[in-house]
Amino acid sequence: MTDLLILANVAAFGTQLLTKQGLTVWGAKVNQLIVAGQYWRLITPAFLHGNLVHLAINCASLNALGGTLEGLSGRERLASVYMVAAVTGNLASFWGSPSVSLGASGAIFGLGGALAIFFYQNRNLYGQRSDFVLRQLGQTLALNVVYGFVSPRIDNWGHLGGLVGGVLAGYLLGPRLSLAETVDGRKAIVDEPPLRLFARDPVILPLPGAEAVRSRLNAVLAGVGEAPSTLISSSPEWKALEAHAVAVQKLHLKDLLSDDARTTALTREAEGLYLDLARQNATPETLQLLLALAEKAGVKTKIDAMFAGQHINTTEDRAVLHVALRAKRNQVITDAGKNVVPEVWEVLDKIKAFSERVRSGEWKGVTGKPIDTVVSIGIGGSALGPLFVHTALATAPEAAAQAGGRKLVFLANVDPVDAVRSLGDLNPETTLAIVVSKTFTTAETMAWLTAALGQEAVAKHMVAVSTNLPAVGAFGIDAANTFGFWDWVGGRYSVSSAVGVLPLSLQYGFGVVRSFLDGMQTMDEHYRTAPPSSNLPLLQGLFNVWNATFLGHPTTAILPYQQSLAHFAPHVQQLSMESNGKGVSLDGTTLNFGAGEIDFGEPGTNGQHSFYQLIHQGRVIPAEFIAIATSQQDVYLEALANKVRASLAAARSNGNALRADEGFNSSTAALLGRFLKQYQPKGPSDGAPALPSALQSA
Repeated sequence: MTDLLILANVAAFGTQLLTKQGLTVWGAKVNQLIVAGQYWRLITPAFLHGNLVHLAINCASLNALGGTLEGLSGRERLASVYMVAAVTGNLASFWGSPSVSLGASGAIFGLGGALAIFFYQNRNLYGQRSDFVLRQLGQTLALNVVYGFVSPRIDNWGHLGGLVGGVLAGYLLGPRLSLAETVDGRKAIVDEPPLRLFARDPVILPLPGAEAVRSRLNAVLAGVGEAPSTLISSSPEWKALEAHAVAVQKLHLKDLLSDDARTTALTREAEGLYLDLARQNATPETLQLLLALAEKAGVKTKIDAMFAGQHINTTEDRAVLHVALRAKRNQVITDAGKNVVPEVWEVLDKIKAFSERVRSGEWKGVTGKPIDTVVSIGIGGSALGPLFVHTALATAPEAAAQAGGRKLVFLANVDPVDAVRSLGDLNPETTLAIVVSKTFTTAETMAWLTAALGQEAVAKHMVAVSTNLPAVGAFGIDAANTFGFWDWVGGRYSVSSAVGVLPLSLQYGFGVVRSFLDGMQTMDEHYRTAPPSSNLPLLQGLFNVWNATFLGHPTTAILPYQQSLAHFAPHVQQLSMESNGKGVSLDGTTLNFGAGEIDFGEPGTNGQHSFYQLIHQGRVIPAEFIAIATSQQDVYLEALANKVRASLAAARSNGNALRADEGFNSSTAALLGRFLKQYQPKGPSDGAPALPSALQSA
């Protein structure tokens, strides 16, 4: 039905063109003609459009909202909601606006309203997913309403009327799902809306794209009740770790460190990275118990599923394939049976060619001057990773030489003052802006460029990272200057997509960035193929779980001993806390244990003079010390020695209580040998994102 509605809109637009707008004259909403008895004008405007961009935007919205509503409610309900919302939207426009109007947006607002009432009425079955969807719909609808009131030529009455009509139709027609018993005593999900025109028999309704919800419904039907999943906290492996944690908390870390065999058993090295777990409040038995828990949770199976392109993102029914972004050209990584690697390399080749044109001076601004400054515009999810890598690369001799005095600025906040501060000292004539956006609401930068160079500046001073080509075109950016990415790339992992690769390549050259991607790919392969007992990211994640969940220390200090890693801790916060910030299992069951950790940090000696006192003598805070074994500067060796002394002091000192802690604070030392080439920017928490879903239910 969604496809039919889109086809009807496209066919109507074609007819408008063929009849030289005769169909428009016949069907648009004109108040005087409706009063005269032409009542068909209360519905025909929902199939007519003013131009191709208008049609494209509405068809894209109809495809997204209509497809979702049809999957949840059925084609009859979708068609009914569309028509009802079309009529109520045009009635509201007739009452509140004297202007001639046309377009499907009122009916589309109705689809959004029907989706909202569906998730509200069925929140008992959808749990927190219902709250999430309602928040997203509410924000989207509110933004569109606000935009309508501040923009000319928008039929706000039509939008509001369509929204009300959609909510009303969704409320009356359903589905409204509840748990009941059939005549033979079996439990079933039944559909009981106020108007039973399209109500279904007592069966489990199909819910495409909601695997977790189906799991919950199946569990309810099986009679499991309010706890449909078996949490892993009830497993023998979990219970063994709980008992072990009680015993370990009685041990002193300085005594544990005196055992050389234990130190050997708790250190690992791979791909130039050295992971020291010996300064954890843990024993070799701890490691074996954690590995048993990982096996029980099927973590390795889930890692394999991610690399195989399975839709492990069950909330959005998507693959999680950021690993494909740094794959070798001849690798095969699939999504829905299609190898995505060629598409990735198509974008990479395009970035390489474009960055070489800009860096060589071939690409010039509107005044004929070459580009020497790049401003990357995007919100936190798209800025934290690239900013971290940029800061780290800036002091590497090879990368610094390639930069050659160029400037890269990240504009990530919606605060206009920040925009003024960031742009104030830049020369618009030599600046290129990268817009990382789906909505392209970059008013400050647009005003800054056009005020100095005129409207024609957009073509030569702005490029886009987006998949929304209609919005890019409407913004004035040539599609040839648009660099795509995919919905299987989460924002926190986008540093290796065009979001990060484009600005970094413009600053340092594609060759430097390709080396960085190769380093990530090396660790991807290690993560995929290494056995759990020697898998560095997995071990790091397991010990995060050990500290946060079993020992009750949910805060982790990220302490890199090099200033070039100044933005590492904020990126780890994004990777770890955004991924692991969950209080429910995949099927919505509330966890009976704490999951995820609170991450914070500051480079080396800066932290020593701010919060180290709390770590030494206040609260128990596990720490991850990060050091570069081979630096570009000899003076760094002194800082490295200082880092080792600090790590040992936390565990071994028996001196004055003002200079030493009690020896119970855990720390993890990761001596990183070719850091930027072989260390994933997710850092020590790389293993952690793979764990919460695996550890929530067996």
